[in-house]
Amino acid sequence: MKKFHGLKLFGLVVILAFAFVFVGLDFVQGQVKTLGKPDKPPGQDKGGKYVWSVVILDGAGLGLKGTAGDPDRYDENWLGWVYDDSEPNVNVEVETRHFPFDGNYQTRFSFEVFNPIQIDFDFIPHGAHFYDNTPNAMCIYPGGYIEDDPNSMFYFMRESYHPHPSYDKVYFRFYTDRSAIQEEVHFEQWSNNYHGYLDFLTNISGPAPLAFKPVTCEDLGLFEYSFIQFGGSDGELSDYGYFERIQEDYENMDIWKVVVGMEKNPFYDYTIGQGIGDDAWATDWYNICVEMQYNKKKKGVTYDAIFSSQGSMDIKFEVLFIRTKL
Repeated sequence: MKKFHGLKLFGLVVILAFAFVFVGLDFVQGQVKTLGKPDKPPGQDKGGKYVWSVVILDGAGLGLKGTAGDPDRYDENWLGWVYDDSEPNVNVEVETRHFPFDGNYQTRFSFEVFNPIQIDFDFIPHGAHFYDNTPNAMCIYPGGYIEDDPNSMFYFMRESYHPHPSYDKVYFRFYTDRSAIQEEVHFEQWSNNYHGYLDFLTNISGPAPLAFKPVTCEDLGLFEYSFIQFGGSDGELSDYGYFERIQEDYENMDIWKVVVGMEKNPFYDYTIGQGIGDDAWATDWYNICVEMQYNKKKKGVTYDAIFSSQGSMDIKFEVLFIRTKL
């Protein structure tokens, strides 16, 4: 277990109203699980013309690594930990999406790992506090953390490998800017040089509720601990790194690089010190059961998310997305 170093406490005045607009669809999609639809990848043959892999690059000062208990993933050629989409409990996806409501396009690079695969976070926490509008808020984590300390979110993130055995998965999503011109953001159209804007979202999540006309709170199967979500900087300066195309069609491979916590042109390290617009945000929430009265005779239950802790931090890491032709 890693030793947690001292926190510099400060209060965030605003935590990212924009962030919940930005991630709202991802949050909703991740929060509902219907009967008969497994949440974990079954490890099936995913097919297609390509296979995708992710390499978490190793290096001094980088805050994302493979775990010491998984040394076989380390590849000396790439100098990092390799996660292949073809294996069970790993999903890797790159797609350019169109949004009909505003006509814009956006590319999303994503990967997720499920238990028993784990990864290791390291970062510089600046501090956390409870939301002002959440009475009796808690941070609920396995391992005996203090529930009324909002910094427990950071303790748990740094002191445990993730997903913790009590949790299901960790996912990462990296977003380009939106553009009405598809070619500007389509990952296959980029030349082998600096691309620009990047925002990211990470979610440490447990099992989603069973939303199938539940009658009792037990029917919901609510996760007993807090979820954690963290991502890029504030709404006005919402890039927190950059994309780069490393190689096009090299030995049947196309390679893209995601750099989090640094800018390239001009070079800037977001993780040097605390400031406005250069910090990643972090928040946690947990679900509670809510009783409903459908009509005079029929009652039921649903659930509501209680957002409790909010904070800021600096994190820096680099990831390769590799597409190999079959």
